[in-house]
Amino acid sequence: MDRIVGKTPPPPPAGVPGIEPDIRGATSIRVQLAKHRDDATCAACHAKIDPPGFALECFDVIGGYRERYRANRETASETTRVAQPLYIDTNRIQRDPQSRSHPQTVVGLGQSVDPSGDYQGQAFRDISEFRQLLLADEEQLARAFVTKLVTYSTGSGLQFADRDEVEKIVKRLSTHQFGVRAAIHEVVQCSMFLNR
Repeated sequence: MDRIVGKTPPPPPAGVPGIEPDIRGATSIRVQLAKHRDDATCAACHAKIDPPGFALECFDVIGGYRERYRANRETASETTRVAQPLYIDTNRIQRDPQSRSHPQTVVGLGQSVDPSGDYQGQAFRDISEFRQLLLADEEQLARAFVTKLVTYSTGSGLQFADRDEVEKIVKRLSTHQFGVRAAIHEVVQCSMFLNR
């Protein structure tokens, strides 16, 4: 929520202990979180933060698209071949640089990923529909992107006084269809970038 939309989820309420619910028997992330939401003190916040996470479950830890979770190869009922992650061994070359084939490995296939959910009262079935819901508020996405870009480029977070300048940048970006190139040009010309 914070990185994509720029809306930081609220912290847990004061006095709510960090107790993990009993998730024995849960077979997926979705089932684990459903058991977590059974706790009334957790349900309100998780109703807001879980759906975007469900949509993004269709990406693995390195951003590769997936429709099924991986499982232990020895116990899985199905397997598939996938490209091995590349690594550099400075002592020797692992494969012919002229070769276009990538080394592969066999992995087990687990349950199907369920990327559906409900974002701000609107249901989505997959990452494409979730993306369309996010794109309905291009201005909010641009604001979040500009905020992250300013923080990265200046090496410091935004101050309260910087919010007006961010809003001016977002307004100017609307005339450029909120393009990334225009955002970079606007940020490097703003006083936040030039004076820090």
